[in-house]
Amino acid sequence: MSGLVDAAVTADVGPMSAYMRHQFPFLGVKAPARKAAVRTAFAAAGPPDDEVEVVLAVDMLWALPEREYSYAGCLWLAASTRRRRLLSSTTSAGG
Repeated sequence: MSGLVDAAVTADVGPMSAYMRHQFPFLGVKAPARKAAVRTAFAAAGPPDDEVEVVLAVDMLWALPEREYSYAGCLWLAASTRRRRLLSSTTSAGG
């Protein structure tokens, strides 16, 4: 997830933190740049082997203090769920 750090804009940290009532630290990565960085990281990592890998990755991301990592975990979980749903529908349709 080094792409998130690379996409950080220091000037955006204050406004992002204020928007969330200073409840979370931020790197300063707005949604479009965050989604692009996460897509790149996920493409490089490849699909997860199983649900355990997904849970471990999401837990690791949520353990980091900056909010963008939590968002990345949510994206990873959503992408994994969509992929599993597609795979199961393809498998059940062919059986």
